[in-house]
Amino acid sequence: MVTNLARFISLVLHPIFMPVVLIMVLYHLVPSAIGPFSREFLTPFIGLVILVTILLPAFTILTLKGFGIISSLFMDEQKERMVPMIFYLLYLVVITSFFQFWLEVNFNIVIIFYAIGVMSLLALIINFFMKLSLHAMGTYGFSGFMLVFLIRYEAVALLWALCAGLAAAGLLASARLQLNKHSPVEIYIGGSVGFLVALATLFFIQ
Repeated sequence: MVTNLARFISLVLHPIFMPVVLIMVLYHLVPSAIGPFSREFLTPFIGLVILVTILLPAFTILTLKGFGIISSLFMDEQKERMVPMIFYLLYLVVITSFFQFWLEVNFNIVIIFYAIGVMSLLALIINFFMKLSLHAMGTYGFSGFMLVFLIRYEAVALLWALCAGLAAAGLLASARLQLNKHSPVEIYIGGSVGFLVALATLFFIQ
């Protein structure tokens, strides 16, 4: 039962969902930080983020599995993560460029996606040497962003979001250890990359 719960937590808090969750939380708690958004614009915008950060990566993994390039959809082996991570990084480059140069969204959104791109690049580099926890990077990255926007906008609701993010990160770390997917060091490094890169955006978020 504990193992099944750990799997469920790992699925719900999968790093692939973090960009969408981050944008939606900011939109509902501090809309001025990433807006202005009209409701007519929000739906296609979120749809685009879902397409590029969830659907395309999922399709890529399924395709790579179909061609035998990776042996498991969960990519438990360190070497099998390389190609999917490269594709994900390319998708981030495309969507970030689109946001900055064509769609001209709030600059804070561009900064967020630049930061996610940096996290992904660092994860790719580190993956040559060790299998860092992408789950930890995602949840601690989310928490880092909550802290940055809390400092910048002083919205009390963000304090609760920060606490929830840290609690989720701790719960997820325990789940990954329970499933034997990572060592504590791999989780620490993944979490540190996510949190510190997100925290660095404090110098750019307006």
